[in-house]
Amino acid sequence: MKQLSLSAYGMGLFSLVLGLYACLAIQGALPMLSPAETAVAQLAPRALVSGIVLSEPRAIDAIWLHPRSFVAQQGALLPVGFPLWIACLALVGWMGGNVALWMAAAVAASFTLPLVWLMARFTKLSRPSIALTVLAMATFPVAMLYGNRSFFTLMPQIACALWSCWLLVESQGRRSWLVAAGLACALTLGLRPTEAPWLLPFMVYTWVVLAKEQRSSFGWV
Repeated sequence: MKQLSLSAYGMGLFSLVLGLYACLAIQGALPMLSPAETAVAQLAPRALVSGIVLSEPRAIDAIWLHPRSFVAQQGALLPVGFPLWIACLALVGWMGGNVALWMAAAVAASFTLPLVWLMARFTKLSRPSIALTVLAMATFPVAMLYGNRSFFTLMPQIACALWSCWLLVESQGRRSWLVAAGLACALTLGLRPTEAPWLLPFMVYTWVVLAKEQRSSFGWV
């Protein structure tokens, strides 16, 4: 019952943060801030049908003819910014409308759940203090910007990183959970590999610390 109530507490925070991060989806409009964001918005709805490419015959003779965040290759435009994020959002993007934007906002806001569980486990903070900490992080200006511009990968990457840590903590040596944690870690880095210089040290340190704390559970490693 205690774990269930903690999960319900986390879901409440998730719902609140999702509301903050889905302002553009609610408005039904997405003014683009960068070519990379435009590439995700254009390709996610069509990627399952036509692949992560845009046909552009003129690019055969003029390989320089491409917008930023794309490269021209054999008469097609390929995104170079977040191709893995496009592939993930394509799973729902085919539904049209703002479904992909809602999904991106939900992934970005989902960092609240593993953060609540991890803080409850590793700190002595009360639940109101945990809630204030999570909300302080969620409403930090940079988090608000990229949470609402969740076609960018910053907040989804933070969410995936926290999910990988939580999965590792809860694995207790179970291989299926460790595989899931590894996949979440790979997704974290794969969404935008250029973020690895700051993400990788954090994730390696966290994994080493957690593995040491559960040394008996990792005897088969």
